[in-house]
Amino acid sequence: MLARMAFVFFVTVIWSILFFVHSIVYIPVARVFDISFPQWYLVIGILSGTYFLASVAVRKFTSVIADWFYFVSASWLGVIFLMFSVMLVYEIVHVFTGYDSRLVLGSLLSLACIASIYALIQGRNLTTHEHVVPIRNLMKPM
Repeated sequence: MLARMAFVFFVTVIWSILFFVHSIVYIPVARVFDISFPQWYLVIGILSGTYFLASVAVRKFTSVIADWFYFVSASWLGVIFLMFSVMLVYEIVHVFTGYDSRLVLGSLLSLACIASIYALIQGRNLTTHEHVVPIRNLMKPM
């Protein structure tokens, strides 16, 4: 019972952090580009929980759909992290200066999207190399 409560507490804390990260990305974008979406918190709540759902799905089911769902949700988590990083800098500047610019915000979001696309491409093209480093006076395994 205690382990289950600890797990629920852990998931709740992590989900709350992911909800906060998504909010930090959405709120400046909505403010600068005049986007009005009354149910934004529901969409962000669902997006914040997709990684948990995908992790459970990939462990419980062995299917291509579960694997792709996990890939998409993990990729979204990476994209939102990069967007959060640039939005955090943008929001700190906005708090101190009060300056909002569509050009600056669009450029930062484009930079995050380009970095995300580059990361996805490079993540799919992995190469491994084996290097053997000889060490003198090392005893051979028995």
